[in-house]
Amino acid sequence: MMTMNRGGYDPLQNKVQSILNGSLQRTDFSIEGIPMLCYNGEVDRDLSSFPAVSLHLAGGADIVLDTHSMFRQVNGVALCMAVAPADNVEGMTIIGAFAQQSYN
Repeated sequence: MMTMNRGGYDPLQNKVQSILNGSLQRTDFSIEGIPMLCYNGEVDRDLSSFPAVSLHLAGGADIVLDTHSMFRQVNGVALCMAVAPADNVEGMTIIGAFAQQSYN
């Protein structure tokens, strides 16, 4: 899972909600005790038209996250954004292995 400082997380969460709230139903779900942004649905079926997300990193680097890097299927009936706020890591953004799975 990726953790992101609030300055990046909050706008990302708001944008994801603006895209999905009209088409999918929110559901409560936590991963390792962290409340996640989750919806009832299946990643492959319900997010096929979700746009790629570009993260602009310090030093001019960019990383583009496709649907499978941005979301996790969690219990067969729910999908969650695979990004959590970095409240417990002093505001650092940590790009996890799940988000990097398409990069070599």
